[in-house]
Amino acid sequence: MNPKKIMYSTVLILSVVFASFLILDDEAVAEVGSDKMTVPTVTEVMAGKGKKAPDFMWKQDGKDMSFSEMTKGKVVFVNFWATWCPPCRKEIPDIIKLNKALKEKGSNVVFIGIGLDRGDDANEKLTSFINSSKFNYPVYHESTGKLADAFGGASSIPTTYIVSKKGEIVEKIVGMRSYQDFENSIKMAMTK
Repeated sequence: MNPKKIMYSTVLILSVVFASFLILDDEAVAEVGSDKMTVPTVTEVMAGKGKKAPDFMWKQDGKDMSFSEMTKGKVVFVNFWATWCPPCRKEIPDIIKLNKALKEKGSNVVFIGIGLDRGDDANEKLTSFINSSKFNYPVYHESTGKLADAFGGASSIPTTYIVSKKGEIVEKIVGMRSYQDFENSIKMAMTK
C-alpha cells in the first residue's frame, strides 16, 4: 500500500476515534441534565471558625439564602472552578454523574459549584455553560476570591472542599479528580 494512503488512513481513523470521545463526553453530560438554571452571585462571605466551613449568602427569587441553612446536617461537596479552565471542564461530567448516582441512592449530599469567572460577562458565561452542560447542582458566582480564601484558598483550580455533616471542612482536593476519587472522599466524610 502507498505510504501516503497509509498516513491519510491513519489520520482519518484517529480523527474519528477522537471525535467519538468528544461526542460520548457530551452525551454523558446531557443524560443527567436539568431545567434552565441561573447563577446567583454571592453577596456576602462570613469566615468559619476553626474547622468550620465559612458561610455565604446570595439572593434567589428575591430572598436572602445562606449556605449554612441549605446544607445543615448534610455532607457538602463544594467545587471551585471556571469556564476557561480545561481540567475543571473535564471533571464536571464526573461530578454531574456522581451527584445523580448519590441522589438515586437517596444520599443526603449537597453538591455546589462556585464559578470564579471574572469580567463583565462572567455571569452570562457561567449561565450559558451550566445550561449547555446540563448541570444538576447549583452554581454560584463569586469572582473576588473572598469565598475561596474563606474556605482555605484555591491557588489553582479546580479545588474542591468536602464538608462533613457537622459543617467542618474534612478535605481539600486541589486539581482534577475522577468520579471514584470524589466518591471515596464523600464516603469518608459520611463517617465523620
